[in-house]
Amino acid sequence: MDMPSRPYVLGGNLDDAYEFVQLHFHWGSNNAVGSEHSIQHNSYSCEAHLVHYKKSYNDSATATLYEDGLAVLGVMFTVSPQDNPALAGLISGLASVTQPGQEVTIPSFPLSTFLPNNRNMFYRYQGSLTTPPCNEVVVWTVFKHKLKISAAQMAAFRNLKDDHGNAMVDNYRPLQPLGTRQVHFANLN
Repeated sequence: MDMPSRPYVLGGNLDDAYEFVQLHFHWGSNNAVGSEHSIQHNSYSCEAHLVHYKKSYNDSATATLYEDGLAVLGVMFTVSPQDNPALAGLISGLASVTQPGQEVTIPSFPLSTFLPNNRNMFYRYQGSLTTPPCNEVVVWTVFKHKLKISAAQMAAFRNLKDDHGNAMVDNYRPLQPLGTRQVHFANLN
């Protein structure tokens, strides 16, 4: 029996297909911080990372041995007065997470829920993972256009607790020096 294929990204000046591995979020304790990237010197309250590995490397562990092994799509969120209805299933699931390490089932949704409608404008650079060991193995794509999230939806993230019962906030890596990296802006319109 054939296994269904996993989602992948291709195009947008990537040189190969990258298969989806996982989605995670970074957020701050207030709306002025939380993103791991800034756009035109602006930080955002939340950033989603859609992590993919280069399919030609066969698996994510092998891919982390190569400088182009992972492709991460970064999406910023700005706080809006209204809830983002596309996030409703995820947000309702967060309320059910009452213990560290707990797993809950949420309604399925397309990964495009976490991507801006206009995906033709983005920043691209070669960089690292933002969590230890911070390997320099990531082709980063950070979208110019942002998604909306309400203050109530941000509160659902901030209400999660860590292993010590404290609010899980400020789980982002501070901006790193650009160094010799070059950030390229693409407009594929």
